[in-house]
Amino acid sequence: MKRRPAPAAVPKAGERPAKKNFRLFQSKIDRAKKALGAETETEAIEQALDLVIFREELVKGVRAMKEAELIDIFAEEQE
Repeated sequence: MKRRPAPAAVPKAGERPAKKNFRLFQSKIDRAKKALGAETETEAIEQALDLVIFREELVKGVRAMKEAELIDIFAEEQE
């Protein structure tokens, strides 16, 4: 199943993938690949990074909402 990347995770215009070498535990890659339904290890790592970026955006949004003033629209109905 192909999944779209989170909007925040979309690469910048003209950006190309960089070749990297990492020392990773194969068992973690295998688990991520299975959990994400990825066909390749690269796809699994890309999706995992997209999820981390998406999580950061969610945390920022929740923190912003926490600071917002809330109005109880049902207050009058309870009286």
